[in-house]
Amino acid sequence: MGLACTAGWFVDMADAFVVAYLLAHGVLALLVDVQSILPEISPALHARYQAWGLTAVVQDWGHGQGDFLVLDNPPWFKAFIYSELIFQVPACFVLAHAWFHCSSGAWLPSLMYSVHVLTSMPPIMMELCLDARPTLTCKLVYCVWLVFPAFMLARCLSTGPGGQLFEETACRAKARPPTVHYVTYVPAPERHLVTSSAKGKAGRKRL
Repeated sequence: MGLACTAGWFVDMADAFVVAYLLAHGVLALLVDVQSILPEISPALHARYQAWGLTAVVQDWGHGQGDFLVLDNPPWFKAFIYSELIFQVPACFVLAHAWFHCSSGAWLPSLMYSVHVLTSMPPIMMELCLDARPTLTCKLVYCVWLVFPAFMLARCLSTGPGGQLFEETACRAKARPPTVHYVTYVPAPERHLVTSSAKGKAGRKRL
């Protein structure tokens, strides 16, 4: 039971990290990644981002960590940003809710999201690794978008289409409070009984 509970604890922690990653991905995409295409789609909103200081944060990151992609914004990188905002960002918030509640319908969306991210990241990582400007910190930060989607994909492939993505671990079963069954007593409807004395009185009245 101890080993099973320990393994279940690690599974629960991994699921919690996945939820945190998904929420962080969605929020960062809306605050940071969108700045690569924001001047094209909404100059007014881009001006607001500048007033809020969000563009300065991205510029400081790009110059400090050598992330030339967010500074130069090549066309192919913008195409990935568009696909991220259209598909990945909505999936992030939906999957965060599904993984938090261990939803049985999370298998297919998790598979689609993880495959989409893992097919988008190799060109970005190759571009960063072949250039001398990005720092190790920059590359490690980008690797986060490889590690968690790979973990999600491995979970999906290990269970299969009809499998249970969130298995019932011994630790979860032990931590769950016992089920209490309440029995509500509903009294039977009262019956109108006629006693023998009442019958006798009725008979005397008829006589």
